[in-house]
Amino acid sequence: MIRIGVISDTHLKKPTDDFRRMMEHHFSGVDHLIHAGDIIGPDMYQYLCLWNLFAVRGNMDDRDLWDVLPKTRIETLGGKRIGMVHGAGSWYAIESFVLTQFDDVDLIVFGHSHIPVYRKEKTTELFNPGALKRPLSQQKMVGLIEIEDRIVCRHIPVP
Repeated sequence: MIRIGVISDTHLKKPTDDFRRMMEHHFSGVDHLIHAGDIIGPDMYQYLCLWNLFAVRGNMDDRDLWDVLPKTRIETLGGKRIGMVHGAGSWYAIESFVLTQFDDVDLIVFGHSHIPVYRKEKTTELFNPGALKRPLSQQKMVGLIEIEDRIVCRHIPVP
């Protein structure tokens, strides 16, 4: 089984002690980490790279990160094609937007709206882990993806 930690919209220039503790608590032992954009600063990016990171850029990321992070990416993990994109537009239209960014993926991981989502659209699963900063759901969240024969995503509340 492959375990993938998922975060988005951290909006931090550098990792705080609380952030480091949260990462250790929830993601110790994961195989990979996906960040769906709005990392913000290069120091934060360097810290996240310690976690076998796959990341995409968000609309609020430092311009230095735009040279490093792609707008979209696809990785095959555990035999499943995972598309990653930050997202754009309003919270009510973001799912339609992210679906237009990929063909033939099993899962799309996205952020931007700060609202947790896990649902299936035809043959593609959509997963937004929510946000650690200014969540619109009023609950800070991260996510975990487990892949064995199938994909299972879950939201993890963060105090």
